[in-house]
Amino acid sequence: MVFSFFGLFLVIGLATLPGSVAADLTEEAGLVETLGAAAFFGAAALALVIALRSRGSQRGFFLMWVFLAALFFGEETSYLQHYIGFSTPEAYAVLNAQNELNIHNLNPLQGGSLIDEPLTLSTLMKSQNLFRLGFGLYFGVLPLLSPIIPRFRVFLQRIQVPIIGKKIMVSSWLVIGSSFLVVLAGAEDSPIAELREMIYASVILFFIIAHARKQES
Repeated sequence: MVFSFFGLFLVIGLATLPGSVAADLTEEAGLVETLGAAAFFGAAALALVIALRSRGSQRGFFLMWVFLAALFFGEETSYLQHYIGFSTPEAYAVLNAQNELNIHNLNPLQGGSLIDEPLTLSTLMKSQNLFRLGFGLYFGVLPLLSPIIPRFRVFLQRIQVPIIGKKIMVSSWLVIGSSFLVVLAGAEDSPIAELREMIYASVILFFIIAHARKQES
């Protein structure tokens, strides 16, 4: 519940701050992005430790999280471009909506607002919605279906798929849901979207930490 209260405090606080202050906090290489990137980096490092201590399919799942968390860290920082300041190769820059060295800002993957655009297959194929879809399936659908479908639960246990705990799941979706609600209520979308990315990163880190503790017990 601490995560819920702290997350709600951040969402509401950022939504009510003056626009210039919120923009400073959520700018590239700013506080919010740096905390999110640190969470992704920590998740990748810890997932690697768990993978090296695991066997079989569980090792494979945590190696998957090593790759994903490292990829998210790279995408969040444009592979440290936001901090080091190196230039994007010209041939790649023209393909990228922000002239950055990342994948999620490539022109074909831009757009996809769930608030301003109709929900279509094309909308779901945009970078931000692909991430949301994957995050929602793993951290929302799987833990909800597992308790109510015995065969599905047995299957997940057999292949050793790590599932997020109920407390973390409820706290996470409470905060994520509130971040969408404040935008619908009129808060500026861009700063809240940046904060939401930090929340996603934090959830993944807490998920990895929880399974690291299980491994030690």
